[in-house]
Amino acid sequence: MAMRKSGTAAMRAPEPWPRNSRDTATKTPGNGTTPWGRPFVGFGPFEFGGADPPTREREYSSAVRRSSQLAPVHEPPAAIRGLRIDQERKASGTPVRNFKHRDHGPDKKGWKLLSLLRALASSVALARSCVACLAFVLVLLPPAEENSSALLSAALLCVLIAASAFLVPWEKLPAGAQALGPLAYFVVIALLREAEGGSVSGYGALILLPICWLALYGTRGQLSVALVVMVVMFVVPIILLGEPHYPSSEWRRALMWAGVGPVVGLTVQRLVSQRRELIGKLREVARADGLTGVANRRAWDEELPRELSRARRSGKPMSVALLDLDHFKAFNDSRGHQAGDQLLMDAAIGWGKQIKDADLIARYGGEEFAVLLPNCPVIEACGIAERLREVTPGEETCSVGIACWDGSESSEALIARADHALYEAKGKGRDRAVLAA
Repeated sequence: MAMRKSGTAAMRAPEPWPRNSRDTATKTPGNGTTPWGRPFVGFGPFEFGGADPPTREREYSSAVRRSSQLAPVHEPPAAIRGLRIDQERKASGTPVRNFKHRDHGPDKKGWKLLSLLRALASSVALARSCVACLAFVLVLLPPAEENSSALLSAALLCVLIAASAFLVPWEKLPAGAQALGPLAYFVVIALLREAEGGSVSGYGALILLPICWLALYGTRGQLSVALVVMVVMFVVPIILLGEPHYPSSEWRRALMWAGVGPVVGLTVQRLVSQRRELIGKLREVARADGLTGVANRRAWDEELPRELSRARRSGKPMSVALLDLDHFKAFNDSRGHQAGDQLLMDAAIGWGKQIKDADLIARYGGEEFAVLLPNCPVIEACGIAERLREVTPGEETCSVGIACWDGSESSEALIARADHALYEAKGKGRDRAVLAA
């Protein structure tokens, strides 16, 4: 397929896309023009609707309906809005970080730091599991003063807590229900202290286990409840039982834990929250192109197989398009790197406006971009490719290679066909879109 843009067409804004079938009918391939107002060129076996004009009109109407659902121009994606802010700062003289036009690829330092944080989290989880297991082992040790009933009750409750962690479908229960296990462990600690003589027991230090657990995995409200239960666990025996197991000197211990517990719990929860935010930011940086703000090659390589799997399950069509700015090296050499960077940013902004939120545009490498079009048959992909080509910024042009998934090929084979179509477009003189065979 070859669709050319005349020299005068390159100088003016693209004509509006027809909004109904009546507008489409006035510009069917039967009168030698396409719905976007340029001479129609045959597509061979991929010609719109073959030789039947009514069929062509129906297929053009389908393309019109999809094009009317494109993302609104007035509200571009957040990454594009961020680019506009950077451009405004640059115009006002505010320093903006300048990137070269080369392929930026994934942020290696950020990705290494993300891997390090994941390994650290795994180590912390392993250490926490070991401490929890140690607490269960301590239940079986004989206390200083034998109290078999309290010890047996603590052991039984420990077994129930452990069994519930594996047998209860927590994901089907309300989020607050997951705090029942750590809160129940306070009862275990109280029984262990009673079994070993009350205030003289060394099991009181285990109070940090449920507090740290809820600080790591619970909410601020759940942690607050745990801190209140901790204070109650130390105060109530002094008031209700008193001497000799819980003398008045135990108030000192209760006040100490009332001060230390919140410091430990809230500090751990704050660190965990900061870690989650850092990992989220690193994940965004690792998947975004540093110059244009669109998805980078890593994000593309992750999303394409996922969309292929979804299309395979649903049976819906899917298309991809590769766009390459024509003569970008000459433009960059004649006008400088900053002008080349600005062209890439403007192209990303302009192309990002023409696709839906469900679609994906990514910087594939250098001046080459890739567009993923889920649930998009080939005829609609061709129309979108023409729209993208028409909004190329300035006086520049671009070449487009289009490929529609055949239902069985791999992501590598699909990209290879689109890339072959792109090279064919460049070989035929550039400034055109070519559909892969």
